[in-house]
Amino acid sequence: MGSKILLDIFLNAIDERKDYFLKSLREESEIPKNFPDFKKNVHIYSHLDSDGLTSAAILAFALKRANISYQLSVLPQLETQYIKKIKDEIINYNRFIIFSDFGTGQLEFLKKDLGSSNYFILDHHQPENIKEHPDIFHVNPYYYDISGESEISAAGVCYFFAKALDPKNIDLSSLAIIGALGDMQNKGDKGGFIGANKIILDDAIKSGKISVERDISISRHQPLYIALAYSLPEKLPTLSGNEEKVKLFLKSLQIKIQDEWNEKRTLINLSTYEKKSLLKALISEGYERNDKSKDFAVKLITSYYNLSNFDPITDAKEMSKLLNACGRLGFPSLGISSLMGDKKSLRMAIEKNKLYKREISIAIRLAEQSIRNYKNINTLYNSEINEKIIGTICSIILHSKEELKEKPLIAFADSDNHSLKVSARADHELIKKGLNLGKILREVCQKMGIINPAGGHPPAAGAKIPSMNLKNFIEEVDKAAKID
Repeated sequence: MGSKILLDIFLNAIDERKDYFLKSLREESEIPKNFPDFKKNVHIYSHLDSDGLTSAAILAFALKRANISYQLSVLPQLETQYIKKIKDEIINYNRFIIFSDFGTGQLEFLKKDLGSSNYFILDHHQPENIKEHPDIFHVNPYYYDISGESEISAAGVCYFFAKALDPKNIDLSSLAIIGALGDMQNKGDKGGFIGANKIILDDAIKSGKISVERDISISRHQPLYIALAYSLPEKLPTLSGNEEKVKLFLKSLQIKIQDEWNEKRTLINLSTYEKKSLLKALISEGYERNDKSKDFAVKLITSYYNLSNFDPITDAKEMSKLLNACGRLGFPSLGISSLMGDKKSLRMAIEKNKLYKREISIAIRLAEQSIRNYKNINTLYNSEINEKIIGTICSIILHSKEELKEKPLIAFADSDNHSLKVSARADHELIKKGLNLGKILREVCQKMGIINPAGGHPPAAGAKIPSMNLKNFIEEVDKAAKID
């Protein structure tokens, strides 16, 4: 009965219009913190990216406030080797397990090894079968016609769980927004949120943890001329990639790149008049693109989400990038501690982010030399690229050149035990035509008898395969990626 009630609470928090799910929820005594299972120690397992770390922090906050003891572990993926260890942990230490930001793609393995109790899943990845709800406790938005790709991230699911434990946990809503930004779910008008994420954003604004403003869509923390050269939403032939041309462009607008103390100016430092002049000039430059000029003008304005409690990090997207750096470099505890208010950890995380940016820059140069073309896909493999950043590199490379967007990009990186980490990405135009990378990777792995779980979202998915299966794997994915 407890699982059903918790599902109802979750749905109520997401969308109050789903009244038909709420008939069994009326008494305060039935909230999750009173479930018998929570008398045990809880062990949270979460993913290492920004969405996973914010999910973990939200759960840690919520359990701590409810006086429920817990442990927390961050994993690169929920592989079969970890599931077997978790089984031993449940048996030997009577743990209750929470999986966040993974578990859906590993559902059959969990049911096989762990049964249908002593754990639940808070995830947003697309299930293999969304028409039938599984017989274990599994909170996933897809079962209720809510998109886990665009309307809610794992951090959002965990936030609604925390809010169900105690309405005072509304202050954790800002963490869920950071997680959603990490999964690039701000795809609404001018970088806004839709669906359940919009409800979370309203909570974050209400709690005073986030404020929203509209500004030019470039980095607000890099020097202005660098931001214009490298972070425009779409490239401009006259400016992109050329810092010297950008400097001349700014000079023609009488916008200084340094202040009176010779400090480099950023977008934040510009006056309202300077921003208007810059925006008008960028739109004019955009008309050189002819058919895409209108789209470019629309993309030039986006929403920024200002944080009130993570000084010196004030931008939620920057915080999300910092968390991702911590997780990918092997320091997830720094990211989680930063989210939980540890100032020393935040300072250390900022330094790790600088290292991460340098590693990404090197890896991009390696990746650009390693792309191979097939009939329906492009592939990327370089033995010097770390498996923990291959997903990020795959995303950056896919969107770096227009011609690469015509096919999905399947990237590989060396992993442990003679295996390869697989990261697949596709442009949203291909998704509109019916491509689903999560389904493709899952079905190819099943067909080839690869035991590690695979899956994800239609535009972004992952797997882990034996190195010796690489050739056959590419051939099968290439066939499956054909769009009729």
